[in-house]
Amino acid sequence: MRATGPAKDGPFIALTAALGLLHIAFQVAYGWGVDLNFGGSVADVLVELALYVVAFGALWWFVVGIVLGTWQRYVPLVIAALALALHWFGDVERLTTRWNFESRLKDREAVVELVRSGQLAPPDVTHVPAFVDLPARYRGVSASGRISVARHAQGFSVTFYVRREGMFPEDNYTGFIYRSGAGQPETGVEDTYRFTFVESWAPHWFYVGHT
Repeated sequence: MRATGPAKDGPFIALTAALGLLHIAFQVAYGWGVDLNFGGSVADVLVELALYVVAFGALWWFVVGIVLGTWQRYVPLVIAALALALHWFGDVERLTTRWNFESRLKDREAVVELVRSGQLAPPDVTHVPAFVDLPARYRGVSASGRISVARHAQGFSVTFYVRREGMFPEDNYTGFIYRSGAGQPETGVEDTYRFTFVESWAPHWFYVGHT
């Protein structure tokens, strides 16, 4: 019978665990508003694909182990299964996004007040969206360190970016929108393309997806 156990499974276990942790790290980074740009989006996809490949490899490794008369090859399969279960059902990115929203709300409210007073954005925005670079103190509250401002009949809106991805990050994003007036963010008002979802997370605050 061939030797099995930790000595032979070690590299497989390490690779499986590393890919699982790396994939989770990407989701945390996106939810926290880290701007990974196009390269980060590609890397995230590649890591996810690699995780699936390794998961199938772990299953094959386990089956071969049974054929050889040992059950000791289950550890890589368990790690891969846990990583995939966390990816499918854990929703790490959304949990981190909620934490991002709640823990930085006061800083974002301070930015809103700067916009309201005209200190951060001009009072007459003539195009949508109007991008504004944030002061160094507040750069962390929006991915890429800038916001967009829109003025409309109900008042004004400020978009804080969370996840920006793909080749067109100005269009493909999730974000928090503060809307001073009634209603919720609308296509053609806060941005020119289509909102894929709009969720109310607090009075005047919305979590949105846009493409």
